Amino acid sequence: MKIISLKLKKKINNSYDLFIEPGLFSQIAGDIAKQVLATKYCLITDTNLRKLYGEELQGAMRKLNMQTTLLSFQAGEKNKNLATVEKLVGQMVQLGHNRQSCIIALGGGVVGDVAGFVASIYMRGISFIQIPTTLLAMCDASIGGKTGVDLLLGKNLIGSFIQPKRVYIDPQLLSTLSKRQIRNGLAEIVKHGLLADKKILKILRKFPEKALDGHTTTITELLVRSCKVKAKIVQNDEQENNLRMLLNYGHSIGHAIEHASGYRLNHGEAVAIGMNLENCLARERNLLAQKHQQRIEELLKTLHLPTKLPGSIDRQPIIQALKHDKKNSALNTYTFTLLKRPGRPIVVNDVTENEVQSVLLRF
Repeated sequence: MKIISLKLKKKINNSYDLFIEPGLFSQIAGDIAKQVLATKYCLITDTNLRKLYGEELQGAMRKLNMQTTLLSFQAGEKNKNLATVEKLVGQMVQLGHNRQSCIIALGGGVVGDVAGFVASIYMRGISFIQIPTTLLAMCDASIGGKTGVDLLLGKNLIGSFIQPKRVYIDPQLLSTLSKRQIRNGLAEIVKHGLLADKKILKILRKFPEKALDGHTTTITELLVRSCKVKAKIVQNDEQENNLRMLLNYGHSIGHAIEHASGYRLNHGEAVAIGMNLENCLARERNLLAQKHQQRIEELLKTLHLPTKLPGSIDRQPIIQALKHDKKNSALNTYTFTLLKRPGRPIVVNDVTENEVQSVLLRF
């Protein structure tokens, strides 16, 4: 027998910087021009943001002699699917984009997920840049390189890892967001605080109204601290082999609830419910003290986030969605990240359906 070995071991440097500054948006085109990341840029956004920010950024880039096309798709989680990806890829081909092109994702988590996924597969992969415009995308979705789309069976079941070349975060872009969208992002900031930064929790408890109003100074401090938490975890486990699984706190039940709601619940709303339910499960396992569970629930309520399932959502579809969760490592049990106390998360892979059913019935 002849054996031919392919030695493909190599080290790839995927390092990149996050820039966080109020008013940064007006400086982005100039900074991209200095980097010379591509011969042509494809700006991808949604229909809500095309006129609000997309055309302005495209114009600024063209003034600096950067070839820039602008594509958009209908806003909303329901359009985070393969049909949208196929349409965008086809449009890019028609516009003459090649392997030297760079995608710029301008929008919230849905835009970042879709545009990033397109970048990871277009002509077997091209570079991309993240410009998040929602609080949730700024503090979470734009960092770490996770991209993907939904299937009928569940959320983010098709996806890839691709790290952006740069992330530009301008808290002033949040001025156009609704109160609900601000709350949506605060849920992820709470998550990061509970995982690894108690100062985040102190700020939210001391200045809840400023956080809810999107007060620039308060939000900027929260963003910097929140981004540091996620960045530290990601740089130690880029592709979620162990440590990065901690970031799934609140997301096992949360993703299932979001899917079961038909995406009527925002991601942050579903994660807030997920954190509360998973905390109750941890309490029943004698992992998390009741005082911690109650204090976290009080904080979520202070930030006007839901902690219980809406009556309109059936429990059974939640269980079905959990069975398709990509985080599971066994056939008959679920993998959850649970808290022992704030700052002490652990990953368990033996959560049973009966435990989940018990928590769902109580809420």
